[in-house]
Amino acid sequence: MENGNWTLIESDPGVFTELIRAIGVQGLEVEEVWDLESYQATAGTEIFGFIFLFKYDSSLQGGRQPVPWDNVPNVFFANQVINNACATQAILSVLLNAPESVQLGNELTEFKAFTSEFDPELKGLAITNSDTMRNAHNSFARADPFVNENPVPDEDKEDNFHFVAYIPKHGTIYELDGLQQGPIIAGQYDQANPQSWVQHLVPAIQARMAQFAGTEIRFNLMAVIGSKHEQLQATIQSLEQQMAHLDLADPTRNMLEQERSMAMNQLVVEQEKAERYRRENLRRRHNYLPFALELLKQMARQGVLDPAIAKAKEDKKAKIAAHFAKKDS
Repeated sequence: MENGNWTLIESDPGVFTELIRAIGVQGLEVEEVWDLESYQATAGTEIFGFIFLFKYDSSLQGGRQPVPWDNVPNVFFANQVINNACATQAILSVLLNAPESVQLGNELTEFKAFTSEFDPELKGLAITNSDTMRNAHNSFARADPFVNENPVPDEDKEDNFHFVAYIPKHGTIYELDGLQQGPIIAGQYDQANPQSWVQHLVPAIQARMAQFAGTEIRFNLMAVIGSKHEQLQATIQSLEQQMAHLDLADPTRNMLEQERSMAMNQLVVEQEKAERYRRENLRRRHNYLPFALELLKQMARQGVLDPAIAKAKEDKKAKIAAHFAKKDS
């Protein structure tokens, strides 16, 4: 990959979780959201922002007036100035607007301070020119040994998908889209009940999806949340400390033991999920072409390649015939 290019990456919670950690941020994870209306009750941890993927259509972007970026100096907003960077840019929009309780790490803390006085375009350029962010993003590039010398321009591709972020800030919910001139107000919430912002975001997401009037169903919504693994570990430690001061016959100790057992079971689930993410990310990065070529060579040497190809063709014809027979019946 040429220096300075950003690759397309998959919209996946395992990818985004590892990407966040590669940038240097700890204590957070990303998970997929299937039902936003009930998500707050089931998340079990603090929700810092959402990342929304949808099919981009420039004709549907009108009617939503951005707030001038210099009217909201407390909101980090950057323009997207290079293709394919919108996934990482949406993640950064959540991270760089997170409360101080989130430990950004040295790299991102310095970046935030360095760009604090920049306008959105300069902030976008700073993201693009960051080796750490670009390398973390491009580490998820699919292994492709074939170089397309005449790539299709983005505007000529049949489907273009785009990421935007939603974050809460001082009673206002903002949509942060690097292709806009500034943040877009998506709703309001009660600062006395900070996590209520999730429920107030529901109409904005529904309106976004309704723009396609049922012609598009390919959407993806992910939440950036506090690490469930770390939260469960802290819960288990707290329960064990409480149990240590209670007599074995104390009914309270039995209740705490049950809570600890439940937390331990949940922790196992989180550990299995982390291991699954790790394996999937290894597979994403692996180049399977040498294996496939060697397999074909060995099959040809043993005289089984041509029969296998012939059988595959016959199986395909049979499936097509069965499909049309079922359709006509």
